[in-house]
Amino acid sequence: MLTHFLTKMGTNCKATDNYSWNHYIQYPETVEKLDAKESLQKYKPKAVISSWTPPGNTFEQNVFETESVQLYITIGTKNQSFTGNHEIYQKQNGFIMEFSESLSQLLLPPSSENAVYIFRRKETK
Repeated sequence: MLTHFLTKMGTNCKATDNYSWNHYIQYPETVEKLDAKESLQKYKPKAVISSWTPPGNTFEQNVFETESVQLYITIGTKNQSFTGNHEIYQKQNGFIMEFSESLSQLLLPPSSENAVYIFRRKETK
């Protein structure tokens, strides 16, 4: 849905997923079946948005290691048991991490646990 709305607003973007949830949801044709590492290699994106990533996942490390990525936005929760690899967030050193209070408040359903984290690549000299 996020890709659908971004595309309607004129953003050039692709939706990819490894389809690991295909026994729970039906993926639309617009979602290309690719895991994160393959997607990053194929498209070499400047920006990546992920939502509700599994806790402790290994693929977010690939985002931080992909040279083309300048901006990474992840949507989820503050609770490390529910979403995201917070250990990797703290260990990576190529990006500046920011919690966006204003974007977090826009997530549905409303919750004080909602979190949008923005990572911007540090400039190299």
